[in-house]
Amino acid sequence: METIELGIEVVDENCTGCYRCERVCPTEAIVMVGPKTEALAVVDNDKCIGCLRCIDSCDDDALLTFKREEPVDVTVDTTDIDEDAIKNLCQAAGTSPTHLVCPCSNRTAQDIAATILQGAHTYEELSLRIGVQSGCLLYCSTPLRRLLLAGTGDARTTSKLRRYDSDQSLMNIAPELEDKYPLFGIRTEQEWRQKEMAEVEVDL
Repeated sequence: METIELGIEVVDENCTGCYRCERVCPTEAIVMVGPKTEALAVVDNDKCIGCLRCIDSCDDDALLTFKREEPVDVTVDTTDIDEDAIKNLCQAAGTSPTHLVCPCSNRTAQDIAATILQGAHTYEELSLRIGVQSGCLLYCSTPLRRLLLAGTGDARTTSKLRRYDSDQSLMNIAPELEDKYPLFGIRTEQEWRQKEMAEVEVDL
């Protein structure tokens, strides 16, 4: 279980209406309200997952954090989901159930697969239900896309956060690149992933 302890508030007099906060929010918690040249940021903290991307993007000190009076717990409940269905969805997405998809929220592929099977069909719904995308977005964007596509046939988004239609994974990297970039241990990582996926297939 993850706990969201922080919320966001706007300092209206500092807001310059640059729209950056709206564009980086993964859950549509921030929208700009008013005429385009005079718009101010407005936060819906019921949609905020405390990722702080908006604060990182704001150069005007217009956004502040506050500690919620009642922290929000986001959890994954897999008790009513068939384990084979979770494994099948992960396999269709080209990942193993135990793969740590979102290090910022500590969510694995099986957590995300279970949440998709429970009815979360967009990035935003996944974020609000289990807290994924609550940080860097460096590691989770592509696996989330693959899991959504495998589970729903669509990788829909409603937020203005820019997303790329890329399904690249570790297995798409040419193994010979290890000769050029030995530090990354590409062949070793690929062999480990192949073994992991083979074990999932045996379990099924």
